[in-house]
Amino acid sequence: MKQADEQPLLPRLAYAGRPLIRLTEDQRRAIERFRAACDDGSIRFEPANCVCGSPRGAGKLLATQDRYGLPVHTHLCRRCGMLWTSPRMTRASLNHFYAHHYRGIYTGRQNADDAFYLSQQKQGKRLLNYIHPAFRRPRDRRPVVLDIGCGAGGMLAPLRQDGWQAAGCDLGADYLDRGRREGLELHQGDWRTLSHLAGADLVIASHVLEHCPDPISELRGWASLLRPGGMMYVELPGVFQSYWWYGDFGFYLQNAHLYHFSLATLAVLLSRAGLSPVKGDEFIHGLFVKDDCPARSADPWHAGRVERYLLDAEAQFLAGTLQTRLTTTPPEKRGGMLLPAREAA
Repeated sequence: MKQADEQPLLPRLAYAGRPLIRLTEDQRRAIERFRAACDDGSIRFEPANCVCGSPRGAGKLLATQDRYGLPVHTHLCRRCGMLWTSPRMTRASLNHFYAHHYRGIYTGRQNADDAFYLSQQKQGKRLLNYIHPAFRRPRDRRPVVLDIGCGAGGMLAPLRQDGWQAAGCDLGADYLDRGRREGLELHQGDWRTLSHLAGADLVIASHVLEHCPDPISELRGWASLLRPGGMMYVELPGVFQSYWWYGDFGFYLQNAHLYHFSLATLAVLLSRAGLSPVKGDEFIHGLFVKDDCPARSADPWHAGRVERYLLDAEAQFLAGTLQTRLTTTPPEKRGGMLLPAREAA
């Protein structure tokens, strides 16, 4: 893989080829396999514009590596405030990446263990609480929920227990086996594998949209699975929480994420698929309703707010004054946090 030679807005995140986080030996081996696939042409890259149509040259280069020490160019769109990756893997290479490399790099495991499945179940319980005030349960039938990019399907388990008809899909086969052992209806493939259940009451897309090379097309496909008035729950890592949640913007960046959202840029994108916001936050958790609303326009001032946030937080990070959950949460309650490489033994 070639080293990037452009100077980013955040110089600390210029490509150096060294990981920013602590890696397991399995992850190190997975990264080396990925680098080899890039070098031998199994993985190919292409330039990409922002989803709003702005070309790469209209963006501002923020960083040229990710948390794994891989060369990843992250740009800020001056028009809409979205962050995006360019160059990025081609669609064929993305399919190869998710089939053979993603899980090994991200978790070091190719199969879902019990801990992963249980963590997804907890997510599902939180989701039920999150949608409860806004979602009106049908009286004459079971509500239908579809999970796009479901992983092991654990988020569906609490909803099924609550009386929902539940089904999910994922591109990776290995993780699906864990949920199938629990009797969940899980399909290998994209949203089209769930088209027989179109007219659903709820679609879940948890940490999926940021991976999509054509998010507008995907959102419209997902929305086609909903009945009028149905709801979509979207969860993904928000730009405005990147320093607080991860402790370092460099930890937030990873090669699998092609777009990075704020709640505002997410709402603009979903409006183009006929979905309006019901509620949301900057972490991001968002609930949207299918109401065929007119598309929203991008806020021309939003890019400036994103840039100021990143520069201010980076300055605090360098000065050692940045408050994050790493500094405000007791160690025994931090859970599975990313650890800086410099803390590795």
